[in-house]
Amino acid sequence: MKTLLTVAMLVGASALVGAQERLSDQLRKGIVQEEVNQNLTKAIEAYQAIVAQFDEERKTAASALYRLAECSRKAGKREQALAAYQRVVREFADQTALVDSSRRQLTTTFGLAPSAGAERDRTAAGAVAARERTRESLLRERATAEERVKWFEQRIKAGVVSRDSKEYQQLQKEFEQATRQFEDAGANLFELQKLTQRYAEQMAEREATKVAERDAQVMTQRMIKSVEAEIALIQERLTAMEKKSQAGVMASDSPELLQLRRDLLGLQRKLDELRSGLKR
Repeated sequence: MKTLLTVAMLVGASALVGAQERLSDQLRKGIVQEEVNQNLTKAIEAYQAIVAQFDEERKTAASALYRLAECSRKAGKREQALAAYQRVVREFADQTALVDSSRRQLTTTFGLAPSAGAERDRTAAGAVAARERTRESLLRERATAEERVKWFEQRIKAGVVSRDSKEYQQLQKEFEQATRQFEDAGANLFELQKLTQRYAEQMAEREATKVAERDAQVMTQRMIKSVEAEIALIQERLTAMEKKSQAGVMASDSPELLQLRRDLLGLQRKLDELRSGLKR
């Protein structure tokens, strides 16, 4: 089993690396079509293919996470199901059908009211997505500048132009600026992701606390009903024994009668404590 799992993980990792390499190749081809061949139509097709692949990967990941939530729900794994549904809502706001289904399960199946922070979750997710798009745009700009520098260096090696030319110096500055902007965008995105993750964890903790409190209330209510039933039985037995005492069949200070009265007082105190805790 471990061997099969290891093989599966290696195959998955190889597939992921291969997919990333294919995307990089497509990006380079698009840049060549745009900058070298001046063929904007071909460049647009290449870029659109990359974006389509990225969108498809997000759709696949969201579907897998939703199916995980469904399986956990059917298996009775409440906490895992809740966490997975909430991740779909929080991290894949663009997958509206899956988000709507997840919210429906959270409200109807698990009794979670729509969170007041749902709008904040969508806003945070939108901010991260916007930063990611900005970073991707800067990455394309950086790749374009790098390709132009490489192309110019090939011309320098061929003796067509001089390394001291103003055009080459300007290209170097543009590439350095694009690199700095890309790195800054990456740092900003990382910080925003950390803040978003911290906020999501806090919201998840609050939801878990609410669920625990609701479960505790349900348990307390059940205990109250159980204690009330015990009190009713003891009162019934106590009434019957007091009648016997009044009829002279049983002594008024009978140990059994006294024990029943002590049990009744103890249960009443317990009932008062449970009701008081439920009000808090």
